Amino acid sequence: TGRRRGLALVATCALWSSAPETAELGAMRVTFVDVGQGDAAIVETPTGEVWLIDAGGDANARDPAAPGRAISRILRTRGIDRIALAVISHPHPDHYLGLAGIDVPIDRLWAAREDHPRAIFTFATAPPLGLAHQAGEVLLEVLAPRFEGAPIATVDPVRSVNDNSLVVAVRYRGRTLLFTGDLE
Repeated sequence: TGRRRGLALVATCALWSSAPETAELGAMRVTFVDVGQGDAAIVETPTGEVWLIDAGGDANARDPAAPGRAISRILRTRGIDRIALAVISHPHPDHYLGLAGIDVPIDRLWAAREDHPRAIFTFATAPPLGLAHQAGEVLLEVLAPRFEGAPIATVDPVRSVNDNSLVVAVRYRGRTLLFTGDLE
């Protein structure tokens, strides 16, 4: 009857909407997440590695870690239970606070080198310039910062910590995505 068909349709839709959403086999998927203030992008490689580039956040928000929970919801929807690599472009809250709301393990964290007493990411790795990581055909290249001596101090009257942004390029099959942080 019509009622049974309607219930079957509702059940089918419920099952379909709760199934993990996976990238097409052999494809790379990049999702730019609306985190309000700041940036966040999820890179899913064809080999199954997942990278997060920045995590959003707003220090003045009622819930500064909310962007991380949004990222976690997307990961759960896709059946992703870990992040192989998180890249934080620079130590401003609108790029890192979301990390506090992410509920999956992060294997490695990269951040630009900070040489000042109040460094935030002292536990992170500063990756080398050039090809720094690879997952199958997907290359992750670090383009900046290129330090000559110490990193730019936040008290510099002309340049700011934004100029220390960790700039990475994701390359796959002749295409490149460039993530510049807040490079000025």
